[in-house]
Amino acid sequence: MGILQKLRHFAAQMSFVFTCAPLSAVLLKWDAVVLGDLQGYKVYYGTAPQQYNQVFDAGNATQYLVNNLQEGRPYYFAVTAYDTAGNESAYSNELLVVIDPQNPGPTIVPLNSYNFPNPFRPGQQTTQIRYYLPTAGPVKIEIFNLGNRLVRTLVPEVAKAAGEHVEDAWNGLDDQGLLVANGVYLCKIQAPQFTHVLKIAVSN
Repeated sequence: MGILQKLRHFAAQMSFVFTCAPLSAVLLKWDAVVLGDLQGYKVYYGTAPQQYNQVFDAGNATQYLVNNLQEGRPYYFAVTAYDTAGNESAYSNELLVVIDPQNPGPTIVPLNSYNFPNPFRPGQQTTQIRYYLPTAGPVKIEIFNLGNRLVRTLVPEVAKAAGEHVEDAWNGLDDQGLLVANGVYLCKIQAPQFTHVLKIAVSN
């Protein structure tokens, strides 16, 4: 496996552990990448999803303490690895942290959305859609084909409570009640805090 492939593999397999630090700080820890010419890691964060206006070089350490965070404000974190030639991996999976002064440590919110099973067999199975809302708000879920044509409005903007949601599922039918063809479809989850797009594979 080449250097760039290893870096991409590292980003895909990144796992975070957030531990309690001082109230205004978050200690980030991650798994090391096995790469002979690894130079180090970079920590990115910002106050909007995938918009990082702060970056720190952690060197070859596998943890970094981010200080001076504001209470009640959302912070989005990601980490990359880079080698001695300056090649840098893609961002790791993003996590949201909110420091709650009423709790002893930060609130950690996993931002990954996914569906399961994937692929699934329409007419025989449904695929559940999992997502997490940091705060209550309206949610809209739509299914599109790869040509960006709307196939199904699964959730037509419904108010949802904060927390994990797995109650929404797609049975493989379009808005006319017909089974969709085999292939890959895009599930768009829209909430006030984020927009996520999942790839759902349909296989009869």
